[in-house]
Amino acid sequence: MVGRAWAMALTRCAGSSVRRSPAFTAAGLDLTRTSPPVPEILDDIHRSRDGLPCYIAIKTNDQIAYDSLNRSFTNATHLRTITPKPPLPYGANMDFHLYRLGQR
Repeated sequence: MVGRAWAMALTRCAGSSVRRSPAFTAAGLDLTRTSPPVPEILDDIHRSRDGLPCYIAIKTNDQIAYDSLNRSFTNATHLRTITPKPPLPYGANMDFHLYRLGQR
């Protein structure tokens, strides 16, 4: 929805999807303040796969707070970011980020 930030961690690793509510602050979307925090979700996925690599896609808006995207995915390799067009005002656009979780 335009004007709202929705963070969603998706994984096809175990055939499941995990959707978490946003933690939108004045500075933007803080992925470390979702419930549960995105880093905790990623740790759970990694642990459930016994460390085997998998791909993770996350949908965010374009206003990420406190570098929380990079801080959340410290144990993953960023593969690509896709921003659909048309561009909207800052904070209203959605971005899709693809990471490889596991072996770096």
